[in-house]
Amino acid sequence: MIRFLLPGLLVLAAGASAQERRVFVVSPGPPLLAPSAVPAARDENRRWLCPNGGSPVRGRPGRCDGRGGRPSVTARAADPGDDAAGWDAGLPSPSRRQLACPAGTVPTEARANPGTTRCLPG
Repeated sequence: MIRFLLPGLLVLAAGASAQERRVFVVSPGPPLLAPSAVPAARDENRRWLCPNGGSPVRGRPGRCDGRGGRPSVTARAADPGDDAAGWDAGLPSPSRRQLACPAGTVPTEARANPGTTRCLPG
């Protein structure tokens, strides 16, 4: 049995050594941007990805780290010169209940939100 296997193995080994491995060398090619334009392009991309400021977060597509940008709502409301501060002064607190629909509308249950009633013209 060994007499029959040995010549077959030699043929396979000879065929494997005859194979040639091709290696492709890739050259870097010309630069896409001038070296002086790279920081400007990087800043432009950052402004496009994070229009409210900050930088893109690596590994979290669509997320920005939030540095810079607009201040939070509470910080804006605390600003005494802000015209929108106190717009809700004098209003009653929310009752968290459905009110009756105004005249000319019909109460209808919302399609995608069971338990919610919307007033539609009817």
